[in-house]
Amino acid sequence: SPELEQKLAAVAANTNSSTSELLHQQAIIYAEAGAWFDALDAIYEAQAANPNDSSIRADFIALLEQVGLGRVVQ
Repeated sequence: SPELEQKLAAVAANTNSSTSELLHQQAIIYAEAGAWFDALDAIYEAQAANPNDSSIRADFIALLEQVGLGRVVQ
């Protein structure tokens, strides 16, 4: 949707953020739009880029639980 594209473009335009922060924000935008595959892809990439970030890890686990994959991380 145009609204989704605008939100993603706004996040991508933020040159002060790290790659993992950008991916994390993209994951949140995708999740809010109900685009679960894209949200999982982005949050996975954010987690891989910054495995020590506890907020990314928490959102990754929460997203997996929301789509019925919570047992994957147990």
